[in-house]
Amino acid sequence: MSEFHLIRPAWLLAIPFAIALWWWLRQRGVGAASPWHRWVDPALHAIMISDGRERRGGIVQWFALASAIIGLVALAGPSWERVSLPVQRGSDALVIALDLSRSMDATDIAPSRLIRARLKLLDVLAERKDGDTALLVFSANALVVTPFTSDGAPIASL
Repeated sequence: MSEFHLIRPAWLLAIPFAIALWWWLRQRGVGAASPWHRWVDPALHAIMISDGRERRGGIVQWFALASAIIGLVALAGPSWERVSLPVQRGSDALVIALDLSRSMDATDIAPSRLIRARLKLLDVLAERKDGDTALLVFSANALVVTPFTSDGAPIASL
């Protein structure tokens, strides 16, 4: 029982408002089975209108109140295990575009431009701690290799 908690307990503040709304609607007679209850004397009401509709109307009103309360408790998010929710996620995103055209095979930089670019990409991924990263390669056409991910391992492997 010590592990039980509510994820969004603020929803419980709406329960008194649901009860107050239910009470107000009940006092106004909204949802009553017969509109005659406003015009007929209460002493004669039970005799004149006795087909059971009033009772069903009351059950429906109680059922509506119980459903509203159960729904609000469910929205509060009861849980038996604690899950840490990130307060703020890093909003910096990085898209790495890698050129795979024939010009990257030039050997003016040892061993080649493509291998040096790959090593630089691995260095950037190793240094990057927060935020999402995506890899885009292009030559004649562009291709998304990996969509945005917070884990650099899939990008490094590809």
